[in-house]
Amino acid sequence: MSISFVLVLVLILGFLVSRIVENLGLARPGRSGVEYLALGVLLGPRVSNFITETTVATLTPFLSVVLGVVGFRMGLVLRMPGLPGLSPENGQSPRRYAIPGIVAGLFVGAAVTGLTLIAVDLLALDIDRPQWFAIELGAIAMTANETSVRAIASRLGARGPVSSLIASMATSTNVMALLAFGAALSVARASSGAGPSGVEWFLVSVGIGLGQGLLYHLFVSKNEGEGSQFLAVVGVLVFGSGVAYALELSPLFVTILGGLVVGAVLDPADQLGRVIERLEMPLEIVLLFSAGVLLEPLEGLGWALVLAFPIARLAAFGLGGAIGVRVVRKLPKIRGSGNALMGLGILTVAMAVNFALVNREAASLVTNAVIFGLLLTDVLAVPALRQVLADAGELHTWHAPGDTIPPSDTIPPGDTPPQTSPSRRE
Repeated sequence: MSISFVLVLVLILGFLVSRIVENLGLARPGRSGVEYLALGVLLGPRVSNFITETTVATLTPFLSVVLGVVGFRMGLVLRMPGLPGLSPENGQSPRRYAIPGIVAGLFVGAAVTGLTLIAVDLLALDIDRPQWFAIELGAIAMTANETSVRAIASRLGARGPVSSLIASMATSTNVMALLAFGAALSVARASSGAGPSGVEWFLVSVGIGLGQGLLYHLFVSKNEGEGSQFLAVVGVLVFGSGVAYALELSPLFVTILGGLVVGAVLDPADQLGRVIERLEMPLEIVLLFSAGVLLEPLEGLGWALVLAFPIARLAAFGLGGAIGVRVVRKLPKIRGSGNALMGLGILTVAMAVNFALVNREAASLVTNAVIFGLLLTDVLAVPALRQVLADAGELHTWHAPGDTIPPSDTIPPGDTPPQTSPSRRE
């Protein structure tokens, strides 16, 4: 089957499913896109076999480039003022706002890593290099749905220091997750046989990422138009992701470093942001669809780890978030900050797909755990974030009965709904 045909078919079906979900009134802020996952499962080799194992193997290099886009954007987010990153409102220090997310992420990573090591031992799971598998699953658990957090806060009309703090916490824990995941894959690569050491593989990953960013600056000047920037971004992403794929390293880790280098000295931030936005939506659909295609049935006691994964993650985020906001002085008082970060998103799926591409033997555990976590947090994440923002008194927008967000949102005492037509949508 033609690769081009498969890619076009995935995008067309993805948009059709999205439109059906929207028309049925099921679309709402904070959804992770599980309909695309379901579509991938149905068309994949485990159900209809419309997309065969051979086709999946052929598409693997393309998926590496898709992963590269996700990592590159994360690097840009950290360095460019025109993109949403660690830039909270009210003149507060971005570093100060990032620390609670780092603390929460460390709690989650340690908890899930420890749980995984115990589960592998107690359940006698057949996992090669279990210590690295546990670290990689712990890194995946550290992710939060940053885009969803910002979209929901905006949809609810939330404005204030708590909204900024939660968004910055999501960004910082995502960056930690990506760096830990990429480093673990690099070091684990050395355990697979003779050759360079783990530190050497890690340095190779860093070198590829930095070289990717330098290549961009070598071929694109600051005054180039959007067309030139778009082609340059695609070129360096294909280069970095392709080399990472060939060496069995993480395209996510390599390209986040490339994004950091590009964003560090680039002036037209908004322009490059628009370039990246062109790629995001269709490639997110491809990633979600691919995760469904790569999903394999899980047998035996592995389900115990799959079920425990989201529970341990939620508990660790709750505890880590509570401690994180207390270790830094002069932060906004916030209750349940960890609960506001429970949503899983496209970065989580990207890391699961990345893992599946380099470790097919243990991929079923990771993909099943991530998909179960997505289903669970799709239900819980939006109400939890709404409650945190309501407790902070930062919900200031009235929603008409027909709006996607129910009209039961909390309105802080003394606030009144704006005088607008009931049919007006935000």
